[in-house]
Amino acid sequence: IFLCYVVFIGLAFGIVFATKGGTGSPSFVLAMAALAFGGLGLFLGAIAWSLYALCRYSLAVPACVLEDLSAGNAMRRSTSLSNGTRWGILGIIFLTGIISVSLTLVLQMPAWIASGAAIFTGKGTVSIAATIWVYLAEFFGGTIAGPIATIALALVYYDQRVRKEAFDLQMMMEALGQPVPPPTAVAAPPLMG
Repeated sequence: IFLCYVVFIGLAFGIVFATKGGTGSPSFVLAMAALAFGGLGLFLGAIAWSLYALCRYSLAVPACVLEDLSAGNAMRRSTSLSNGTRWGILGIIFLTGIISVSLTLVLQMPAWIASGAAIFTGKGTVSIAATIWVYLAEFFGGTIAGPIATIALALVYYDQRVRKEAFDLQMMMEALGQPVPPPTAVAAPPLMG
């Protein structure tokens, strides 16, 4: 997203210096409109790419920790495991974000009510205690809800390994003491319906 802003600012300077007719000329107005739409397009494109990259690499941490991979190999592993389930991963991230925000708002509610009552009755402004309460509620809301996303992504990691590599069969063979072949990708059976 930072690169998007740099390109946008560069385009703005380029348009301002390219239009010599002044700020009231039609070419300047047209150039500013093009800059506004171009900047909006760059911004929306950067958000879309960020969400795609988040879903693509979201299984890198479980892969790195559980398979003892380097960062680059974990990212490649995440790319292969998340292929085909990126919409589900985006849904998980979205829902855990809603849980985090909801929990934070519920914990902040007493401070807001107390501050609103104090301001409404004219007895004062927002107190320092209410401000501290709001910040602590934000901290605890994130602390409580944050691991939910991590746990959910670890479950998606195991689910994808079971679906794509028959990981559950590999674990059963290890428990029986039989030699385990190296993991290979297995195509999912066709859906019947």
